[in-house]
Amino acid sequence: MRNWTRTARSVLIASGALATLAACSGDAILGGPDDTGRAALHSVSPANGVTGVSITMSMAMNFSRPMGRDMEKYIVVHEGSLTGSAVGGKWRWSSDRRTLTFTPDVPLRARTTYVIHMGGDMQGQNGRPLDHTQCASLGGRAVSEGMMSGGMGMMGAGWQGADGSYGMIFTFTTA
Repeated sequence: MRNWTRTARSVLIASGALATLAACSGDAILGGPDDTGRAALHSVSPANGVTGVSITMSMAMNFSRPMGRDMEKYIVVHEGSLTGSAVGGKWRWSSDRRTLTFTPDVPLRARTTYVIHMGGDMQGQNGRPLDHTQCASLGGRAVSEGMMSGGMGMMGAGWQGADGSYGMIFTFTTA
């Protein structure tokens, strides 16, 4: 529960949509992942299922709260499928640690599907696990143990979260 002042504030609600509360008085009780103290994924670019993506486009993930140090090590961009080879590139956090951008080392392959895989043990700066409940509303899928089998090399620490999940996946296809 948060006590909002009388000034206008922009807040993220459970649907992930942006709402503006103007001239609020008293307490506003808001549901959703941001009120749990856990960071939530608010957007992924390119969006899940998008086709015709530029082969030189960077990818970005936006979170509701600042993310912990080194959390980029739990995100891999795969070529083709979840079991495909990892795309090399550079990760860069925004100064507030809410946006992570990935720039591939070389242009992506044309007319190829790519998978952004976010590991299950990602945490906010406050040490709380990433809230995966927004995954479906962003079009992504939760990753199951069966999807992670087959010697992918991602079964070690960090890929399986404390809650037993293996994270989220989002796909896109280049032009």
